[in-house]
Amino acid sequence: PHLRLRGARLADASVAMAAGLANPLCACTVGLLYRVLLARGTTAPAAQAFLTAAPALGVPAALLSMRLLGLPYLVARALAAAAIAVLAGVTAPRATTNDGALPPARPPPAPLAERLKHGLRHGLVDAVDHVGPWLVVGFLAAAAITTWGSPTRLPSLPTLWHPLLAALCAFPLYLCAAGLTPVAAALLALGLSPGGALALLLVGPATSLPSLAMVRRLAGLRASVTLGSSVLIGAAAVGLAVDLASTRIELLPQGVAPGATEAGTLEAVSLLVLFALGAASLWRQGVRGALIQVMSPEHQHAD
Repeated sequence: PHLRLRGARLADASVAMAAGLANPLCACTVGLLYRVLLARGTTAPAAQAFLTAAPALGVPAALLSMRLLGLPYLVARALAAAAIAVLAGVTAPRATTNDGALPPARPPPAPLAERLKHGLRHGLVDAVDHVGPWLVVGFLAAAAITTWGSPTRLPSLPTLWHPLLAALCAFPLYLCAAGLTPVAAALLALGLSPGGALALLLVGPATSLPSLAMVRRLAGLRASVTLGSSVLIGAAAVGLAVDLASTRIELLPQGVAPGATEAGTLEAVSLLVLFALGAASLWRQGVRGALIQVMSPEHQHAD
């Protein structure tokens, strides 16, 4: 990564936010890049905005949001993730890293054939190994919530509190943007407000106790507290604004809860391909490896 901007805080945070959203990464990978950015002299606003934006919305999460929540809600999710990342960057204190020597410079670009091979390996092996277990856990959790969740508990709470409560619940947990999407859809079906679901989707991938501990080690306690506070408060505020706007603008399609629909040939073939990729991933890394992807923020990816 090369984000040596040295400019205004807002400009640095905005550029890094765009780079993070355009290059979605797992929380474990973005933590390593955060260390590299600080070691190479990137400004604190840029490094922290990138750290917040990169895990917020990947391709699987975007596709699931489109399918389960609709295009308007996907747009709202992307815009909110961008705003939270910029806020996290603008509020970042000055930071220096003391976590080892400067990483080696990036090697020159590989030949096209090698890059294509690496991209296919990432898309069909590494990404499936990481995202697959999260999708299984997310859909199982959504099914459990839909089956056993009380349809009266969430509507009984004042809507004003939904974004804050959802953000607080997601704040300490290590969550994936893709796996969290079906859970948000299930909670919406049980009465969670659109802003509450958005706050859940924003805070879950952006913060966790391991990521905040990493920021504290690299940039200090003040940076860690600032990051957690800005994401938590910003997500709750954005969620509240979405709830106020949703009274006038329809963000969600009717019947958000996953239901039975007729599948065409494309859907059936896609499902078979997905099952085949998932089975190959399970054979490759085993049950223990799949559980590590979900339970440990320190899991390893293919090179």
